[in-house]
Amino acid sequence: MENNMAFPIPTWVPEGAQRYLAHTETGRSIRDIARSAGCHASTILRQIRRIEMRRDDPLVDAALQSLAETHFSLAKDQRSLAPLPDVTSEEEEFANEALRILRRLCETGSVLAVAEDMDKAVVVRDTARRARQEQRS
Repeated sequence: MENNMAFPIPTWVPEGAQRYLAHTETGRSIRDIARSAGCHASTILRQIRRIEMRRDDPLVDAALQSLAETHFSLAKDQRSLAPLPDVTSEEEEFANEALRILRRLCETGSVLAVAEDMDKAVVVRDTARRARQEQRS
């Protein structure tokens, strides 16, 4: 991405994510970003939409929030923002547990087991299948 940005982002961050953050955190228009990148505005729009779709993943969302807080905190301070709702400790605990469970579901062989009469769902992993595959090799 262009190096003349007021808020430099590490080079390891994909261009699409850099452009998404430049648009959402600084309020730069898509056309302005496209002009400085030397490409069409529709290209930038597609990149931004692709990143927005990935924000459903809590790990991607957390990474983008961390980058925004680290590299765009000055821009956020300069913009007028609506006050954030208070988060209770119960909601915070729920969010932490949800992230923990989602990480486990991303592991190979993980399944969410739930039934109609169960009070809670459970995440299980098929480790025996993996062991059998390793023995065959």
